[in-house]
Amino acid sequence: MVRASHAGCMAKHLERIEQHKPPIWRTKVALSAVLMLIVVVLTVYGFRWLVTDRPDVPEPTVAVNRGESESVDPSDEPAPVVETPASETTIVHVAGEVKRPGIVELGPDSRVVDAIESAGGPTDAAQLDALNLAAAVNDGDYILVPNQETATDTNAQGPPTHSGAPGGTDAAPKVNVNTADSAELETLPGIGPATAADIIAHREQHGPFTQLADLEAVSGIGPATRERLDGLVTW
Repeated sequence: MVRASHAGCMAKHLERIEQHKPPIWRTKVALSAVLMLIVVVLTVYGFRWLVTDRPDVPEPTVAVNRGESESVDPSDEPAPVVETPASETTIVHVAGEVKRPGIVELGPDSRVVDAIESAGGPTDAAQLDALNLAAAVNDGDYILVPNQETATDTNAQGPPTHSGAPGGTDAAPKVNVNTADSAELETLPGIGPATAADIIAHREQHGPFTQLADLEAVSGIGPATRERLDGLVTW
């Protein structure tokens, strides 16, 4: 009797448990929802990882030894600079009836005619017959190209050399523009009787000349004539 009563109680207890136990379909739905949530979360994080900028990985560089892998073309090398030795340059002073009186540089074995051409060539008043145009020039020579007046005076004193000095001397005497008379001044290239008179009048009125540029203040003397007088006058 007691056993039957105990069995009845156990049956009622099991029935109550079965009544409170959730159905199986609800459990499956809950598990499916959890799995779907996990998939969504993983998808979102995977997409973010793909679109996120990542630092560029430098590409490996390979050093190439040009001496072993490439041949150097000799034409790529700069050509050596050939300089003319200073001893082969001849420097002379050309004055008188030339277009650009002054210092000129000549090559070796140059002649008087080469020096005159380097100074711009002779003027219309130049008397080239008074010079030996074929004479060789030496470093430091002074070449005076005369006009008709100076050539006449030079021929009266003796045959000129290529330096223009009378009697074969190495240098012509300079004319002092502060003390020379009209005849002496007229021996200078480009100076005639009228210009010589103007030089004398200018120094008497304004005082002695102190430099070559002062002669340009005299009527009839311009830059070209002043250049011709360079090295021929003193004061």
